[in-house]
Amino acid sequence: MNQPKLQFSREREIVWVRGRIQDNVDHKHHALQVTWARQGSPLKVSIAGETRCGSCAVIDGGVPHDVTFYDGLIALVDVASPLGKHLRDSLLDGEPFAMLEGPTFDPEVSHDAHLRGLTGGDAAPLDARVRDVLDWLDVMESSGRWAEVALERALEHACLSKSRFLHLFSSHVGSPWRTYLVWRRALVAITLASEGVTLTHAAHQAGYADSAHLSRQFLALFGFSPSALLQNSQFVQSE
Repeated sequence: MNQPKLQFSREREIVWVRGRIQDNVDHKHHALQVTWARQGSPLKVSIAGETRCGSCAVIDGGVPHDVTFYDGLIALVDVASPLGKHLRDSLLDGEPFAMLEGPTFDPEVSHDAHLRGLTGGDAAPLDARVRDVLDWLDVMESSGRWAEVALERALEHACLSKSRFLHLFSSHVGSPWRTYLVWRRALVAITLASEGVTLTHAAHQAGYADSAHLSRQFLALFGFSPSALLQNSQFVQSE
């Protein structure tokens, strides 16, 4: 029997992954990752040589890891978002990851409801200048101009010096500017590829030198190559 395809969907601040995760290599990314395993489908998380098992794991952005489960749900939450900051502050308390007792994946419940079950309030909003830059990045992606994104343009939107902007961005987003761009650029490329654009053209439109550069960076971020992901996944509309 063929393994069912993973289901991917993307919202502004969250990438959802639904299905089975196996054979991913050690990887890290900008996003805070929340993983729920279905009851009876144990979740294994390996970080820094330590393997933990449970039903729900929260892993901070930038922490190398790999996960295995037979049926479950992953939320990759942008740590630049108020939701990401709130999850980090309320669930991790300065630790790189946490195993939570109790929460499991329920396929009869909406994806958003799984996250709502972990949040107890709203986070403070981002600095307005940082939010303006993030909004500009959204526009550049939606208009097909991501390859034009550059630090100099971001400085114009924030009306700040380079040193001040980089410090402000990192302190509010939780990742340096360059790290955040690596994450967003990979999402831009794989979103284009899921819409039928070839990997070579998707790589160029997202600002990569070539598809090989995209493949190397994607593997480091997600633990899979983009071609393997596209072959074994289906992209669906967000809930």
